[in-house]
Amino acid sequence: MSSGKKKKKHGNKKNNAKNRPSPAAKKTAAPAEESSLRAPGQISEEIPEITVPVPAAEETAAGNAAPEETVPEEAVPEEAVPTLDERLRDLRPDDIRDGGTAPRRKKGGALSLIAFILCVAVSAVTLFLLARNLYAKYKGQLIYDEIADIFDIGMRGDSEGPSKAKTSPATLTMDEIIKNNSEGKSGLDGEHSEELSRLRATLTSLKKANPDTYGWIKVEGTNIDYPVVKRGDNEYYLDHAYTGEYLPVGAIFADFRTSDTFSENLNLVIYGHNVNTGSMFGSLKEFLNKDVFYNNRITVYTMDGIFTYRPFCIHETPYDSGFISTAFESWDGYVGFLNELAADSKIKAPDGVTLDENTRILTLSTCTNGAADNRLALHAVLESSVTD
Repeated sequence: MSSGKKKKKHGNKKNNAKNRPSPAAKKTAAPAEESSLRAPGQISEEIPEITVPVPAAEETAAGNAAPEETVPEEAVPEEAVPTLDERLRDLRPDDIRDGGTAPRRKKGGALSLIAFILCVAVSAVTLFLLARNLYAKYKGQLIYDEIADIFDIGMRGDSEGPSKAKTSPATLTMDEIIKNNSEGKSGLDGEHSEELSRLRATLTSLKKANPDTYGWIKVEGTNIDYPVVKRGDNEYYLDHAYTGEYLPVGAIFADFRTSDTFSENLNLVIYGHNVNTGSMFGSLKEFLNKDVFYNNRITVYTMDGIFTYRPFCIHETPYDSGFISTAFESWDGYVGFLNELAADSKIKAPDGVTLDENTRILTLSTCTNGAADNRLALHAVLESSVTD
């Protein structure tokens, strides 16, 4: 019995080999095979008919397609990097300069070029202004040195030039002026009278060259030795020389409100630029030194005579603070104005200076080269005068 079972089993293997289903059908038949073996030790004599469903074309294509989950993400190829040959093949004629590949222009290159051009332009303008400023100072020095020579020659009474000038003093000394005033002299005698005559002749000559000529100013111990001009405004001579030509350093000029009659001026105001070389009114800052402030004098020459002033106040003040006032509502207002100046001074007024209704003052004003609205002002009281 055992051999018969074996024989039948071999025969079943042969039939099974003929009707062996495809792998897909094998998976489908697996449950039926499992059900036929539910009773262990029993072998079914009949082989159940297995029906293999034929899938539609779309399902077959879907079944043959590889499942999505079987493709790992890392298998997706990265973007291919072009080779050197491919790069060379893609070059355009515009990309090739002087036999090489033109470098790519960096972002912002145009802005950098514009910034460079602006820097060059600003530097050029700065150098031009600097050169013009230096030339203006040089030119101004030549103009005023020449005029100073004319004034000195006229005061010496010599028309042949400095080399043959007389040795007589060009101006009265301080001791001589004080002596004349202490003696109550209203005029001058001898040589001093001749000095005053030469002064008037010299100023008359200067007036022919420039009708705006008002007088002359000299300040001991400084570079201040200039003609003083005056016209109907305080603007023209800010940038015009005594000769009338354009000059950034301008001229020394009296306030347009100044009276031509010298004795009528309670506060004679004169302006000048603060040039850093010390020219014009650039040396007024020297009066911030106490020795200069207490010992030096300021002399103004006009057709009315020679007037000498002694400093009593130096201060930095806003341009609109009223320090250049020339008219006052009352004598009390004028005296109050004088006392306010003295109280505002950086240096105490010298002993013996009197501030009252009889006081006449001179104000020299210049810019500070600091705050645009501030002025450095030197105020001085009339100490002595020489008139006819």
